[in-house]
Amino acid sequence: MSVRAAVALAACAVLAASHVAAHSMPYSTVLITPTPAGLEVSALIPLSELEAALNRPVDVATERAALEAYMRGHIGASSLTDAAWTVSVRGMAREAGGEHAILEVGLTLTPPRGASIRRFRFRYDAVTHAVASHYVLVYLRRSGDLLPWGRLQSPATTLTLDLKAR
Repeated sequence: MSVRAAVALAACAVLAASHVAAHSMPYSTVLITPTPAGLEVSALIPLSELEAALNRPVDVATERAALEAYMRGHIGASSLTDAAWTVSVRGMAREAGGEHAILEVGLTLTPPRGASIRRFRFRYDAVTHAVASHYVLVYLRRSGDLLPWGRLQSPATTLTLDLKAR
């Protein structure tokens, strides 16, 4: 190999490495807002990561019912005594998310009668159940502020919250 070819090859390697480093790895974000009746949750999921988890392309417009079922199966809450909360999907939309298209899902989580709405376990494993490198940043919205609550990445799927302590 000539010196000129070696320099060109090295330059390509450097450019390729800088190109890879410049792309952010998409992650999901979950915003949780406590209400007097339970939790309002907004999940922002990069579509490319959801498609990798499902191993197929996703069409939000034609697959709404299947995507709602998927979300209800991969997000939830329970009391500290393991009583499951009810999960309902409020809305779902595909959003342009800058570098990555985003699936935005609004959910309502309601505790069973008699369960505390201030102490619970939050469960989330959408995408992370199938894509080990994917992670989820979870924030709590209180009094207009966003407070970092935690990070979930396989195998971790739950966070415990005690609103009395915050």
